[in-house]
Amino acid sequence: MHNRILALLALGMLAASVWLLTPGVAQPPAPTVTAAPVVPAGRSAVAVVNVPQVFRDSKELKVLNASFKSQAEELKKNIDNRTKVLTDREAEIKKTLDADSKDYKERMKDLQTEWVKIRVETEEKQKDMVAEHQRLTEQFYSKMSTVISKIAQPDGYDVVLYKEDYAVKDARSPEELLDMIRQRKVLYDSARADITKQVVDKLDAEYATAPK
Repeated sequence: MHNRILALLALGMLAASVWLLTPGVAQPPAPTVTAAPVVPAGRSAVAVVNVPQVFRDSKELKVLNASFKSQAEELKKNIDNRTKVLTDREAEIKKTLDADSKDYKERMKDLQTEWVKIRVETEEKQKDMVAEHQRLTEQFYSKMSTVISKIAQPDGYDVVLYKEDYAVKDARSPEELLDMIRQRKVLYDSARADITKQVVDKLDAEYATAPK
């Protein structure tokens, strides 16, 4: 029972400290363009944003991740303390009582109830943490999308693409390599097309002035 609780706790901590970025699904080939778009000299009409980097560098998400990590550590500490109490109690019962006695069976039954109670409470708290993490992730993504629009529109960008944060290499199989290639949305971008830092800076500026 103890090992099951610890396994559940580890799963919850992982869910509460890791911000999930789902890779994109491969899209069908783009239609043939008959004429090249007219863009101002020295400017690309297409921008890119390294979304995983935004999630890593944003001050707001750093604060939120630290908060979730603290909650997970506090939950683990609480579970460890309660587990130790029950483990010590079980050892004492086994040491002092006859396993065939009525008292032994009743006290072990009570212990089993306590173990179940800890497991249920742990699962509920982890469920709440994951739900809150998802809500805040969706909220942040919405903020990021709004900020991207605020930057792209006045700067004349028509399209802003999701830029992956990984290189297509070190695949463990041909199938995995093809999957990595299919998921990659940006094959090349110049420095002037990357507005990631602008997005992070604006998000941080808005976070700094937002009510806490």
